[in-house]
Amino acid sequence: MGAILGHVSLNNKPVDENLFRSRFRKIRPFGAVNSSLIIKNVAGYGCHDLGLGGAALKPLQEGPFYIVADAFLYARKDLAKALRLSPSAHSDTSLILKAFYRWGERCLNHLCGDFAFAIHNIDEKTIFLARDHIGSRPLYWSERNGLILFSSYIDGIVGFEDLSWSINEERVSRWLGNPNEIRPETFFDGIKAVESGHWVRLRPRRVEVSRWWDPESLTKQWGISPKDAVEEVLHLTRRAVRVRLPSKRPKKPLILYWSRASVLV
Repeated sequence: MGAILGHVSLNNKPVDENLFRSRFRKIRPFGAVNSSLIIKNVAGYGCHDLGLGGAALKPLQEGPFYIVADAFLYARKDLAKALRLSPSAHSDTSLILKAFYRWGERCLNHLCGDFAFAIHNIDEKTIFLARDHIGSRPLYWSERNGLILFSSYIDGIVGFEDLSWSINEERVSRWLGNPNEIRPETFFDGIKAVESGHWVRLRPRRVEVSRWWDPESLTKQWGISPKDAVEEVLHLTRRAVRVRLPSKRPKKPLILYWSRASVLV
């Protein structure tokens, strides 16, 4: 898992570049092979990439859109085909942005993989945050008088020392009563998590939250039986395993010898 960090001012306050760079370095995960930044006056975007998805992930800009993503797409060839693009010519971040440009928030229904990303539309002054179906990769956000902060880690947000962060005592008490309860609120006032299978759209003085993936609603919508649902899960599991296998793997069985026993792999 990589890490992303964003600082966007919707009220035209410039980014403290030194502070942003400092916080970005602090959330660098172990094993990151690539770290990229875009800092443009009122906005800063940063991405640490582990290099697992081929082309290095980095913040991108296209037209009025800026995107930063921590993502690993599995069926990227299928997505590229639907977009009429060459998969080898685009990183996962680029494919996500192209999908968003074409389908808007409905692009999430076309993405197969682990992802957490943010897209900033500078013309409309909106920020779109989204997480994958089961929330494999974390994403937190905060809004303070037109200042938007988002990060893969809470430390990336509370580390902005020009702002004060108080403990959310109600959330702490709820966690002590039920540690397994999943809620968007965090232990800090004003910092929330994008929930798994949800997207969040931030505008000046307005926050919109929507659940884009709900397995129960899908079974009702498709009218499938529990047995058919099980078969579909098996099909999708096999597909997920197949697309994650290395493209260059031995065509013949490999015999491994261990002591007097032989194992067929």
